[in-house]
Amino acid sequence: MRSTAPFSSAAWPASCSRSSAWPCLAALLALPLLIESGRVARSTYESPRAFVPAVRNIVACYLVAVLLLTAGIVVQVGWPLHP
Repeated sequence: MRSTAPFSSAAWPASCSRSSAWPCLAALLALPLLIESGRVARSTYESPRAFVPAVRNIVACYLVAVLLLTAGIVVQVGWPLHP
């Protein structure tokens, strides 16, 4: 019987294991910015000037999440990145 998993275990690099999801979990530290952006957006979506802080928070959330995810992957795999 063949595995229905999208990736076989042979496709994973030796330095990574499937159970090491902490780089992705580190990106969740940006969640408070996302929640704050949603809260502000919900109450100010009808007036463009008042909506600016919501947009600012979502951009900050994106930047923090991407930076944390990248840092987590670099720490897990090692620097400099080797193929």
